[in-house]
Amino acid sequence: MPNQPLQRLWSLVRFESGLLKRVAFYQVLQSLSYLPFYACIGYLIDKILLNAALSTDEKVRRVGIYALANLVWWPVHAFFTVQAFAAGQLLVRTATARLRRLLVDHLQRMSIGFFTRRGAGALPTR
Repeated sequence: MPNQPLQRLWSLVRFESGLLKRVAFYQVLQSLSYLPFYACIGYLIDKILLNAALSTDEKVRRVGIYALANLVWWPVHAFFTVQAFAAGQLLVRTATARLRRLLVDHLQRMSIGFFTRRGAGALPTR
């Protein structure tokens, strides 16, 4: 089955639907808040820096406006980036803790004979 690893991952994170929604929400906002940076760099190069019709003073003024706009918008983008990262890390830690708990539960349900047939360290090296 090609999607079996994805099904296993989904089984670990599906219980955290609120956290999944939060991760998705901030990832979308992070992506959308990056678009102005990407779009404006093309405008800066094509319409301002390479525009021979603009005087040097006008180019400097427009580059200053561009820099100021970036400085104003950057904290918004940074907030979304940090929130997306934090929520994603929380989701990963939650899934890892759930996986560890499932593994310990499984090992505790196994018979003593299973462990006595194998030497010390046999499980970690498998």
